[in-house]
Amino acid sequence: MKNFTHGDESKLIIAFTLPVLLGQFFQQIYVFVDRMVVGRYLGENALAAVGASMAIVFAVISLTVGIVMAGTILISQYYGAGDTVNLRKAVDTLNVFLLVAGIGVTGVGIIFSDALLRWMAVPGSILPL
Repeated sequence: MKNFTHGDESKLIIAFTLPVLLGQFFQQIYVFVDRMVVGRYLGENALAAVGASMAIVFAVISLTVGIVMAGTILISQYYGAGDTVNLRKAVDTLNVFLLVAGIGVTGVGIIFSDALLRWMAVPGSILPL
């Protein structure tokens, strides 16, 4: 694994951020193509349904990113200290927590999705989609 704490800061920052930027770029292409296909082949109501659900998806993704960022603080501290035992425990704990939370969020989403979409004032014509 490359050590990002030694060397030319400019090159290290570019090496660190380039994969993130590329990942975001391809994510945006995916969203764009997905909406093109849905809008063109499934129609306006299907596209509206995708748009209505994006607020919920964005909230869940934002919460997940926040939890992962908090976990990586601890992981980074253990890595920097060379404490491989606690590093492994922190990584395993974060992964198990995310798995359990993901299952929980999925269950809540399945049970309460209609109520949540109604609360968001999604038109009845696109709710079944």
